[in-house]
Amino acid sequence: MQNIQLSCELQLDKLTDLIEERHRLISTLNIPPSTDDNIRLKTLLNKIISILNEICDSPIEKKDDLDTFQGYIDRYNELLTQIGGMSLDLDIYRFEKTLKLMANSSDEISSTTSTSTSKKVRFDDDIQYKDASPLQSQFQPYKDNPDEEQEQEELSQDKAQLFSSFHANETSRSDYQSSSSTNLISNQELFIQQQQKLMEQDSHLDHLSGSVQRSHGISLDINNEVTNQNEELLTDLENLVDNSGRGLERAKRRLEIFEKTARDNGPCFTIVVLIIILFFLLVIL
Repeated sequence: MQNIQLSCELQLDKLTDLIEERHRLISTLNIPPSTDDNIRLKTLLNKIISILNEICDSPIEKKDDLDTFQGYIDRYNELLTQIGGMSLDLDIYRFEKTLKLMANSSDEISSTTSTSTSKKVRFDDDIQYKDASPLQSQFQPYKDNPDEEQEQEELSQDKAQLFSSFHANETSRSDYQSSSSTNLISNQELFIQQQQKLMEQDSHLDHLSGSVQRSHGISLDINNEVTNQNEELLTDLENLVDNSGRGLERAKRRLEIFEKTARDNGPCFTIVVLIIILFFLLVIL
């Protein structure tokens, strides 16, 4: 019973963590739960329901255990109402069975066995008493129907045999139930450990997938930034080259105009210079 209690607490804690994770995805990241998340949630709910059914089928002898298991059922139903973000029929997974205390039935069985044992002991004492008294064996009272006493003795012997066989069957049944429950608990513990390892591996894979996605996003951001910078630099360089080419073309045209003007007006300029020189010579002389 203690192993069932521990496994139930473990599965309820897992359900609490899974519900909190779903609420973070929906409220913080605005990401709806995936199909794998829904399948994992349904598997966990079915597992908890199987454990609670096993608790209801098992005999509960202590009121403290009854209160503890009833608290588990209330906690499960409360967590079930907190599930959101998916089309899940909560009525299917709601647990509505009631627990019963088996102390009365065990008291009745114990009282029955004690009564049968006391009857058997009294019958044996009577036999020993009759064997120990030789006078009664020699002188027995007169009875109208001696076969009736013999039938009662046979009936009491049959009752004693029935009670002894009943006790033997009850003992073998209890031993079988204890051995089967031990095997079931051991298999259940192994299954719980395997499920816990698988969930840990899933969490590690989720963290690894998240880190890979973040790295991929960072690399895409770096690629976009470098591409934008290169495009801006190339555009600026192309504009500068175009401006320099246009400036060189303008300077070339000016030089050509000056050269043409100088070639056309060269003799006139020479005549004007010679006239100025002669004028200075005449003034000086």
